[in-house]
Amino acid sequence: PHKIVALTKRGLIDEMINSDVIWTCMSCFKCRERCPQKVAPVEILFALKNMAVATGKQIPGNYTAMLQSVLSTGLLQEIKSVSTKDNKTKTRSDLDLPEISKPTDPAKLMGMLSKIAVEKV
Repeated sequence: PHKIVALTKRGLIDEMINSDVIWTCMSCFKCRERCPQKVAPVEILFALKNMAVATGKQIPGNYTAMLQSVLSTGLLQEIKSVSTKDNKTKTRSDLDLPEISKPTDPAKLMGMLSKIAVEKV
């Protein structure tokens, strides 16, 4: 995130808009929460994505696939198992982690996401 902010501050907006790097942000807002300088790179990325779309740039397929996953399942990606140091596979339940919650009202979620998608990419 700090590189994106630095490039934007240097005025390299066109380079950023033409780069796929702006589409790697999943809008988790961690950068905004963790930034010691209270900068919100995610907001810069929203603006850059909107500018890219407004100028006719194609949204990368992996980004649209992620959006489709959120719309259909409420998750960014499918639930995966993890491997331990001894190369054993563990699931969430093996690790005593709670089940991942899914939207209780998928139609309502889709409506909210659609509204956001119109406002911000």
